[in-house]
Amino acid sequence: MGELPEWTVIKARSAYAGDRTVNEAEYHGLLLCLELLDAVDRKRVVICRDSNLVIRQVGGKIDCKAPGYTQLRQKAPDRLKEWPDHELVHVKRDWNGSADSLASEALQRKSGLEIESDEDKQDLITLNRLGEGLVVKRAGQAAQFMAVMTRSGLRSTIQATSDPQVLREVVVRDLRIDRIRQAHNEESWISGLKKYLSGDLQDLTQQEA
Repeated sequence: MGELPEWTVIKARSAYAGDRTVNEAEYHGLLLCLELLDAVDRKRVVICRDSNLVIRQVGGKIDCKAPGYTQLRQKAPDRLKEWPDHELVHVKRDWNGSADSLASEALQRKSGLEIESDEDKQDLITLNRLGEGLVVKRAGQAAQFMAVMTRSGLRSTIQATSDPQVLREVVVRDLRIDRIRQAHNEESWISGLKKYLSGDLQDLTQQEA
């Protein structure tokens, strides 16, 4: 949970999904973020998550026909009624690195945790790319943002460890490497596109052109 428009991290918490299905974990992740909001003022809230299915179901755009999810599906809208000025935003997982880090760590530890130190919060700020793609609609007005992520598996490069500090360093390092690689790919693609549009094709391969 953070504050807009600065994108500062106020609270961060994760939980372990256990044997729940992916959709059950998605709903429990949303309910967990709403629990974090209980202690804050009822400002505008923007909830960012990578599950478009849950966003569309909670928003009433598609039906939730699975009997086991009916109660979960109703809990979220009931809780959101406490926040009349709210918005659910679907984002790609690559942009939600801070929540991805928490979900990965909870899956590896098989337990949730709460982030308390300023250093760990700064790591989450570093991994968060939501501010690059989302624009605060009402400049100057404070709002809360919630980043939610659930994970069904970890990257193969993350090794099992019982040391929470070592695990956090590995997860943060892994996500930072992903961000650097993605930024490099984006820059290469943009550079190639500029050359193509300007007619400068001599440095481009046939596949790139």
